Amino acid sequence: MLIVPMLGWATGQATQDAATAAALMLTADLRSVEPRNAFAAFDVKDGPWRDRGLYVAVQVSHGVLVAHGSPPSA
Repeated sequence: MLIVPMLGWATGQATQDAATAAALMLTADLRSVEPRNAFAAFDVKDGPWRDRGLYVAVQVSHGVLVAHGSPPSA
């Protein structure tokens, strides 16, 4: 199974530096925990994976979206 984490840009409020920092934090987090255990955290409304319009989405190799933290209005 290939897991493809993606950072979404919901509203454009975040800077490129914020997106880069989030990607580095995401990489470190996925290396320290079982990826499937991290997926639920990506969907938490006020969780650490939503920041100024940034959010995490995860798609597996056969195209199924297994986590998507975008705000409902995005």
